[in-house]
Amino acid sequence: MSTQAVVPFAACFEDGPIDAYAKMGQLQINSYKISCSSGIPFFTQFLEVFELQIKLVVTDVQRASHAPIVTHVVKCPVPLSSSCTIGSVPADVISKSGVYSYTIVPILVDMAPITAMSSTRIFPYNDSLAPYPQVIPFAQSDPLRFPSGPFVYCTGHYGVGPCVKSDSYALRKSMIDNLPATSIPPGTTKGRAGDYQTHHVLPASCGGQNTYDNGAFMRVVAGGTNDQLPFTNWWSALKFCGVTDSTD
Repeated sequence: MSTQAVVPFAACFEDGPIDAYAKMGQLQINSYKISCSSGIPFFTQFLEVFELQIKLVVTDVQRASHAPIVTHVVKCPVPLSSSCTIGSVPADVISKSGVYSYTIVPILVDMAPITAMSSTRIFPYNDSLAPYPQVIPFAQSDPLRFPSGPFVYCTGHYGVGPCVKSDSYALRKSMIDNLPATSIPPGTTKGRAGDYQTHHVLPASCGGQNTYDNGAFMRVVAGGTNDQLPFTNWWSALKFCGVTDSTD
């Protein structure tokens, strides 16, 4: 790639987030669209082609990074202003646990690479190569976020350092005391869970605390819906965190 030309006004804007699909042992991008422009006509001749590099980065649960892998490259013709759409690409195989990040970077070809913007989406996998569950908690519009850590091995070490024993009552009390009333499910009180259990976003077995910023309300109905169970199963299959408490 030559570096004799530089386009200081080149800019790229995504038309939406990365649409990707995570399933057992696989990760796949379904679609992504980005629009780029040189900004001024004089530089149009240099914008003959640009490419979108799809990079896959994996870190372990302690956020130790590994080198990014360029898994796919999409080349797009570019007049003065143009858009590029990524359709479905071949699935990347997930071979070990960790937090996988898809990053799409626009690169202007035949000049110094300009990463005017990039878009990233993360997908955590456990030791069973299962993706993190996609469940929307009460009063939230998006699936439960994956915790940022720090991750600490706490099984058998409760009371030492940051490790505390999982306590659903303490978590529920902290949430009720600190969150707006609209974030508390009807029928839920400090002494009664109702149809929504308090869920530790980061389990106590992995360093999670019994505080409102580590909590979410998940619908759990006897003999029916149990939105908390997929998370309990997922964390139980992550060896670093040991054995999770059923209340997590």
